[in-house]
Amino acid sequence: MKRFLNSLAFKVSAIIILVEIIILAGIGSYYIESFNRQIDERTEARVELAATLIDNGLLRLTTLTDEDMVRELIGEELLELRLVRSDGDLLYSLNRDEAARNIADFPDMNPAWFKPDMSDTVFEKTSDGIISVSPLHTLIQAANTTHYVYFKIGTEQAGQAKQDNAVLFVLGSIATIIATSIVILLAFRFTIFNRIGLLLDVLERVEVGDLTARAGGSISSDEIGVLQRGVNSMVSQLEETVGSLEQRVSERSHALELSAEVSRRLSTILDRQQLIDEVVEQVRSAFDYYYTQIYLFDENRENLVLARGTGEAGQMMLARGHSLPRGRGLVGRAAERNAQVLVPDVYRSLGVEIITQENVADIYRRETDHDFEAQWYSNWLVERFGEIYQAKQLARQKPATDKDIHLGYVLHLLIEFTKVMKRGAEAAARDLRVNLEVLAPSQAYNHLPLFESLMAKGVDGLVVVPYGEQWPTVLRQAIQVGIPVVAANIASPLTGMLNVFQGNFQTGAILAQELTKFLVARGHEHGEIVLGPGIPDRIQGFKHGMRNTDYTIIQVDESVGLSGVHAPAYWQQTISEHPDLIAAVGLMSFEIPLLAELKRNTGAEWLIGGYDLELATIEAIQEGIVEVAIGQHPYLQGYLPVLALVEHLRQRQPLEGWMAEGWLPNPLLPETRAEMAVPISIGEQVLGVLDVQDNIVGSLQQEEVNLLQSIADQVAVGLHNAQLFKELEAALAETRATHQRYLEQSWEKSKIAAQGGQYHYTRADAPALVEAILVEARRQALAQNQAAVVGLNGDGDAEETQDQSQEALVSPVTLRDKTIGVLQLYPANHDQSWAEDDLAIVEAVADQLAQSAESLRLFEETRQRAGRESTIREITDKLRQAPTLEILARTASEELSKILGVSHSLVRMGVKETQPLTGTGNESAEPENGSNRG
Repeated sequence: MKRFLNSLAFKVSAIIILVEIIILAGIGSYYIESFNRQIDERTEARVELAATLIDNGLLRLTTLTDEDMVRELIGEELLELRLVRSDGDLLYSLNRDEAARNIADFPDMNPAWFKPDMSDTVFEKTSDGIISVSPLHTLIQAANTTHYVYFKIGTEQAGQAKQDNAVLFVLGSIATIIATSIVILLAFRFTIFNRIGLLLDVLERVEVGDLTARAGGSISSDEIGVLQRGVNSMVSQLEETVGSLEQRVSERSHALELSAEVSRRLSTILDRQQLIDEVVEQVRSAFDYYYTQIYLFDENRENLVLARGTGEAGQMMLARGHSLPRGRGLVGRAAERNAQVLVPDVYRSLGVEIITQENVADIYRRETDHDFEAQWYSNWLVERFGEIYQAKQLARQKPATDKDIHLGYVLHLLIEFTKVMKRGAEAAARDLRVNLEVLAPSQAYNHLPLFESLMAKGVDGLVVVPYGEQWPTVLRQAIQVGIPVVAANIASPLTGMLNVFQGNFQTGAILAQELTKFLVARGHEHGEIVLGPGIPDRIQGFKHGMRNTDYTIIQVDESVGLSGVHAPAYWQQTISEHPDLIAAVGLMSFEIPLLAELKRNTGAEWLIGGYDLELATIEAIQEGIVEVAIGQHPYLQGYLPVLALVEHLRQRQPLEGWMAEGWLPNPLLPETRAEMAVPISIGEQVLGVLDVQDNIVGSLQQEEVNLLQSIADQVAVGLHNAQLFKELEAALAETRATHQRYLEQSWEKSKIAAQGGQYHYTRADAPALVEAILVEARRQALAQNQAAVVGLNGDGDAEETQDQSQEALVSPVTLRDKTIGVLQLYPANHDQSWAEDDLAIVEAVADQLAQSAESLRLFEETRQRAGRESTIREITDKLRQAPTLEILARTASEELSKILGVSHSLVRMGVKETQPLTGTGNESAEPENGSNRG
């Protein structure tokens, strides 16, 4: 009950009933009053009738004495009848007792009613009836009243009639209220309440998380229909938002995982070049970028040298030693400022309009009202390109001495789309006060001669829509003779030119994404999408936009060469061959109207997506036949090239200024549309720059910059670690070399056997080996890295060596990569073979031999050092015990002579000049202090 009282139906019903009561009450008051007045007027007329007839001579005055006649004239409700003379005396009364009396005797008779000049009947209402007094003129044309007739009639019947009339009206009003309320509520129920109920059901389902809920059925064009479309659109946007949020969360998580994986892999690489190669390839493949590269500073920190780039472009730039001066381009700016640089759109993108039913009304007005179109785009240009205002002002203030600018604009064909381009170009020429000549061929793509004719005229600048493969040569010729050229509508085949257009690859991807929204809203998660032939970049972009979906893209043979003439037959056949398709996509401007007509005629349910601001396309979207189209602003494609050329010619601004600040176009990377560069730095020291580029406008966002920055930081750490590792390896190599020199020098001096470090064991029954065999075995042992069986070919006499074994097991004796000896083992007979275990034993013994030999060498070295230290300590003790300088000198000389075994020793203290040595044996020159011993 409470829910019903709070419902819209109850409130609407209450309002309807209340309004009806108020209206009927007002009407009833008016009409009941009118009915009552009519009853009173009829009563008064009936009462006045007798007097009127008498006064007009139609009845005789004596008729009043006939009561029956009077009652027949006036009615049965007659209560009193009095006939009064002009002097006030009564001549007749229904009441016989009142005869011959005067009006003064009756309180209910007002003397004012009986005036001699009275001409009209007087009526007076009383509590029990109506009184009337009428003057009578018994003679025709009599000037004065001779008699008065007084009637009093009852009003009971009139009152009952009034009451019956009021009751009837009330009952009728109640019936009317009930009937009209029921009818109105039923009408509201079917036209409003049921439809609102469906919307409430949709909202309740959405509230519990069902984002697939939609208001179904046919949607009218009234306010409820608008509300239904709005709710469906809102839920679709909510679903899209939630889906995009989920996708963004998923992509963000995936990106974080990729970043973590890349960072993990980087942490294990210590080779600098391997680290750089791995980073570039991993980043490009993990994030699906168009191009990735790393620059590092040279030794002088003046130039950034390309260290690695992906793909063929990267290899070509590496081969030619590509580098950038510090501070130049986005890479140089990121390095110089040690800051991230993000350019989502390297060109000044015109953007695209996504045309659906939500915004088609405004677009229709703009495209059909040229004055509104010009004003709309003018506002857009001022908002988007702030300097256009300055350019217009400059044009208006142009000095009279300035040379007039003459520009040429060549269209590939004059169709609806290019007609709008022409309007935009002419509007720019008017705004900027330049001369503009717009040319278009009568046949498609036959516009090269027109371009050449404008070149011959010597125009100051040219705009062209360069369809066809023959354009690069003629465009270069124009630029070589000093004529600046701007490409419009499509990319120029001449790399490096300024292109004012919406990238076909990007718009193809956008169309795919927008069409997917409508497919999902209709419940199509998979199915066939037929893609018509068209510009290859649009096809590739559309496929790119659909790459993560389950839809099957059916692409026709691109060699079909679809045109407006052959399109109807082609699409009819294609659609008949694919009865299960869920969407048809036209990539040329004339295809959407054609597909819309096919859909109308067949009543099909498949969706339509396509291109351009054709009026027929806009009308089809308004009708709901076409779901989405990509509008490419032909007006701007006409206007902006003219503006760019005028700014270039008049203000000497380079055409490259129309690109992003500092961005340098690379001929090897023609599809770059977005770029970001992040510094590879440790603290304030910048080591290089990690740079990525993509071929979709707006695909690079700040979140990705932050992820790349974290990877760049890991790269910086990795490069630093690689440098430290390289330095450590160099130090280790130097230490190892020093140690090997030490070992070599030490073992050259070491002799651990009487034969100079060599020991030869021979069994008693074994034949002697010739020296040549021993030498050859030693040579091969030194050449080995481990124990091995070698064949021996001694250089001695054949007769001496023919009975010798031709195989031996040899092994180097290695200590810390330094060979300090060899092992040579010879078999006891020719049939003996060496097993793997024999080699392992020999290797183990050789290793132990090396360790033990080194221990013995170190022990001997330590013992010798200890002996030297002991001798030095003994001599030092004796020197410290010497009481005089002479004894000190003699002690030092004698002790050194004993230990070193020298023939002469001389110690001279306090020497100022060299004196010749005299004497032999223990004699010494006399010291300056006079001592004769030293």
